[in-house]
Amino acid sequence: MAVYLSETVVTERALAAGVNGPFDLPVNPVSFILLHVRADTAAGAVDFQQLFAHLEAVTVTFKGTSIVNMAGVDLVRLVHQVWGRSVNIENLGAGPGQLISFTLPIPFSRIPFWPREAFPATRRGEFNVSITRSAALTNIAAPQFAVETVSLLEANPSQFLKMVTLSRAIAVEDAEMEIPNGNPVLGLQIFSPTAMGVGPISEGIRRMRLLLDNVEYDVGDASFDAHRAIGFFRAGGLNEYGPLPSVVRNYTYVDFDPLKDESYAVETEGRASVRLRFVPDVAVTVRVTPVELVRLGAPAAA
Repeated sequence: MAVYLSETVVTERALAAGVNGPFDLPVNPVSFILLHVRADTAAGAVDFQQLFAHLEAVTVTFKGTSIVNMAGVDLVRLVHQVWGRSVNIENLGAGPGQLISFTLPIPFSRIPFWPREAFPATRRGEFNVSITRSAALTNIAAPQFAVETVSLLEANPSQFLKMVTLSRAIAVEDAEMEIPNGNPVLGLQIFSPTAMGVGPISEGIRRMRLLLDNVEYDVGDASFDAHRAIGFFRAGGLNEYGPLPSVVRNYTYVDFDPLKDESYAVETEGRASVRLRFVPDVAVTVRVTPVELVRLGAPAAA
């Protein structure tokens, strides 16, 4: 019989500007972490973007190596894709003087509570989480945070997810980005700061392709917009017929695991290069978060 343990590892405290942590995580296999944040609403009603923009980095490390390292807005969008559900937000759009809160999962598995896929057992002090908050806050004040985990006490996982964001300035004449090789890639979340703007069309990423050893693979000549549309079939919980927050429409997700069985995973071990090639209209700084599958005991490690 499987057994899980949900426990608080960081009791509620002020979310100060700068780095909060690192805090030790449990030694048993961890399926996911839950970051709880609540704050007072300030002068105006806080919107989706403002609520998460103050989380400059959510970082999980093992022996000093990043397993998760993402901005809060990136993590929110990736949870939509990996788990197919939106995050819990309480009182979004509330006026001044009220409370607003959210619960942001940090997943190590495509399926919560899955014994096969979780971060493995560790020794005390090896596995840590830290939260970096911006100096300035917009429409919120006095944020508090707490951290909980769900551990799988009798699990012996064989793999876990790794999600570390890459960033690069691209221009029309220099529009390629290297993706780490070694681990299978289940998906690529791509952020462009210029998307769906006013006419005439001018987008940071118009089209893109994936190259393995300079040969097109899976994504031969695909548009940013089309992949965003495909992503909506998997990412649930968004208002389909209302205005999309900018934090949503500026992302696309290239899914290499649509069946959640790894049959379409991009195997990168032994490749000389794994690259994204973009067709941009304007110079922008893009962020790409590969969802890597780290297989325990395999040559490619975290």
